[in-house]
Amino acid sequence: MSSPCDSGLINLQLPAYHGLPPSYSTLTFEGLNSTAFSHLRIQTFILHPFIKDIVISLVSPNGTSIEISNGLGDNDANVFNGTIWDDLASIGAGNATTKYATGFVSPVLRPQESLSTLLHDPNGNWTLVISNVGILYPYGLLSRWIIYLDRAWL
Repeated sequence: MSSPCDSGLINLQLPAYHGLPPSYSTLTFEGLNSTAFSHLRIQTFILHPFIKDIVISLVSPNGTSIEISNGLGDNDANVFNGTIWDDLASIGAGNATTKYATGFVSPVLRPQESLSTLLHDPNGNWTLVISNVGILYPYGLLSRWIIYLDRAWL
């Protein structure tokens, strides 16, 4: 059983680097049993014509941060528009055999750093941090994101 937290449609602009700070979106969990969860996944809906220019990080309520994707996705567009990031995925986002293609979403990928590192007390603010480090394509959009906390089976 999963406890999702969904941003809904936010359409957060991801301006290109040019000295601008990253874009932030926060989701909040409240009132959850801190020992009831054993698995964390996130889903991103990101539109960008050159996804390799996007750096995605997740910050847990206790301030721990991990990198989900940095320089991945090749030169293709919109491949993380619906991707589920899961430590248990059979394909790593940075795996040399991972193939990307413009317009085809990579459905489930293992993030560059383990999401399980963040699995402490889930209550509080979770922040998705996205930097658009590109110069040629000065725009992108985070339309939505979801955190899934999966319950431990006893």
